[in-house]
Amino acid sequence: MLSRRPGRIRDILAIDVPVAERGAARNTLEAYERDIEDYLEFLGGKAPADAAAEDIRGWLAALAGEGLVNASRARHLSAVRSFFAYLARHHGVENTAVRLATTPRARRPLPRALPADAAIAVTRDIGEMSDHAVVQARDTATRRTSSISRSRSIGFER
Repeated sequence: MLSRRPGRIRDILAIDVPVAERGAARNTLEAYERDIEDYLEFLGGKAPADAAAEDIRGWLAALAGEGLVNASRARHLSAVRSFFAYLARHHGVENTAVRLATTPRARRPLPRALPADAAIAVTRDIGEMSDHAVVQARDTATRRTSSISRSRSIGFER
């Protein structure tokens, strides 16, 4: 099907990957090439057409184990999906598992605590608010503070 000679994947990417079609930078194409080569290496000689959902999940888990964040793993998966799209169009190789793989989502950052001087300024401003607004502001601050405290107590330090 495809040879593993150097540059073959780059040839495919230059022709087929959507980012290449939009004029992607050389570094982007090289990153996609590395991502695809890493995936093929992870398969350990298994034909890409025979890759199962467990293989893709295992590969993504291995990337997470190496410390890659969700956004990086999503880019890796995108490269592999583009590669499989090429295989489907030009070689008739279909693999539903890669299309159905869940894309890692970026995590939302925890809310930041107010610096001490800003917190003091807020408390001064509260004196000018209505009673209802004061209760709402207090409750919101309490929920955020307890949420941050719980997050930190279970190991989610920034």
